[in-house]
Amino acid sequence: MSLMLSAVRIRNFRSLVSADFSCTSSSGTVLIGANNAGKTAFLSAIRAVFDSRFPVSSEDIYRAPGDRVSDVESRKAIIDVLILPSVESPLDGDRTSPAPVEFSAEWQTHFGRFISLDDNFNQSVSIRATIMFNRSKGEFEVERKILLDWPDDENIEEYSDYYRDVPRETFFEALPVFYLDARRDIVADMRDKFSYFAKLVKDIKIDPNSLLRFEEELQSINSQIVNESDVLQHLSEKLGMVSQTLDANASKILIHPVTQKMNDLGRNLVINFQDESSDVFPMNSHGMGTRSWVTFLTLLSYVDWQIKLRDSEDKCYHPIILLEEPEAHLHPNSQRNIYKQIKSLNGQIFVSTHSPSIVSQVDPFEILYISKKSGKTITKTLSKDITPEELRKLKFEILRSRGELLFSEMLILCEGETEEQSLPTFFKKYFDRDLYEVGINIVSVGGSGKYKPFLKLARSFDIPVFIFSDGENNTIEQVKKVVKSIFKEDNDKQMEKVVFLSNGHDFEGYLVDEGYVNELVIALEEEKGEGFLDKFVKRKHGTSSGRSATDEICSCCNQNIFKDDIRDYYVEGGDVIALNDCLRTHKTAYSSTIANYIIDLNEGNERMIPSKILELFGKIKHQYFTIEESL
Repeated sequence: MSLMLSAVRIRNFRSLVSADFSCTSSSGTVLIGANNAGKTAFLSAIRAVFDSRFPVSSEDIYRAPGDRVSDVESRKAIIDVLILPSVESPLDGDRTSPAPVEFSAEWQTHFGRFISLDDNFNQSVSIRATIMFNRSKGEFEVERKILLDWPDDENIEEYSDYYRDVPRETFFEALPVFYLDARRDIVADMRDKFSYFAKLVKDIKIDPNSLLRFEEELQSINSQIVNESDVLQHLSEKLGMVSQTLDANASKILIHPVTQKMNDLGRNLVINFQDESSDVFPMNSHGMGTRSWVTFLTLLSYVDWQIKLRDSEDKCYHPIILLEEPEAHLHPNSQRNIYKQIKSLNGQIFVSTHSPSIVSQVDPFEILYISKKSGKTITKTLSKDITPEELRKLKFEILRSRGELLFSEMLILCEGETEEQSLPTFFKKYFDRDLYEVGINIVSVGGSGKYKPFLKLARSFDIPVFIFSDGENNTIEQVKKVVKSIFKEDNDKQMEKVVFLSNGHDFEGYLVDEGYVNELVIALEEEKGEGFLDKFVKRKHGTSSGRSATDEICSCCNQNIFKDDIRDYYVEGGDVIALNDCLRTHKTAYSSTIANYIIDLNEGNERMIPSKILELFGKIKHQYFTIEESL
């Protein structure tokens, strides 16, 4: 393809009063973000630039609260697109290549005089589409021009240096846009003469000699069908009376159960589907999942066919493919498969999605996260300072298994399974809402040293993140160190979102220390049986809990001598030690229920939610009061 849409800047278009998008891949960009963040507006903006048939109206102009019709009609929407030679790195501004980056010879010929050069002789083409109200016509229209260069962010709306020549339609024919929205349906497409399906099958070319033979065979088949059917014979005889009425002896009525003319094939084409254990059924008998998928495959077929035609004519061609929610109506496994098929498309692809299954298949650097803060659209991509090992962890430990994290309004990170399963119950009690209702995910990172990839993910995509951490000294130091390395100048603000458990405890030890022994024993024995703790004490007392180094040095190897640490549950405080040991080795027995027992057994008093969890919720409520408002 040898080129890419590298950057898109939008002003006053639909909900996007001001938004800048950078694309780092010439093959694919995946847009994620909450509903109404601006994903569809972004796709429509690209259509407005490259599709001359894209209809525009007052609905495409940003409307501020209280705006009148006259305000909208006096406002212009601006969409700038930067096209660069395809180099797999962010090229909107910083270029470090020692040699100039140039388009291929074919594209240089196609773009011609519209190619701009920067100070380092790197080539680019900058297109502007301006949507404005034409008062003489009484309607909105699109004006497309080529910019002399790529303007600075702050000068976009004032910039007016254009090439005098206006690009012709042939300029844009090499940059076609193909768009599928989330409401796609092959059954509707088979009836729509403007669909990709109809465009593909409208001109079925067949060798003339074969065409004549096929039509003769069809005529014979039609005659045989009529002759075999009493009903059709009867109908044919009665309809033949028309020749008597019209006094036209040479005329006759012919019934064609099967299409007679090959030229009609495209209009009468029917798609059926059959699996290995069923009969053939037409598409309108299948569910929306199959129909949606077939619609996408039709687009794939149409794009590939157009590429073959352009290749045979030796013409430049860079398809721009815009797909809204390709996962619609599909099973999660099918969603994974469809993204592989999407990536097989030849062209530059932009996909908007809400599917963790699709996100799990994506190169993390191809993700464009879109959000709104105080009405302003913010776009984020993965930080470039991520190491190869961190990237591996991000792909395989987060995106492949926890892709839904990218769709979070907020993350709460903790270390262990018990916290991960308990915090949602306490959250529900405190806020009277489930976590999913406000877009919060709680994640066990699996240990104090494993926060980093999750924090880098949150930092890159500007997702608010809180940490509920164990309180051991080395854990506290690890958390402080990793937060400082990632958040840098915002370290102090991020540390305000961290809660450490008290007295050096992990979560189970903290609950014991806070006096929730009775609740823990009940939760444990509810699952493992009455008297389970006593049996644990009898079985484990006097056994080794591990080995530790002594001060005694071995005379042979000059190393510290190790000895067994023997459990003693009958000393003073031994019952607490026994309970902690039992809890650590049987977390699955109580982790999902302990919160319920704490709440139920302390209903109405201050112990209903442990103090450190209250501290965490207080920070969330204080620093992100919009969550409380949404509740």
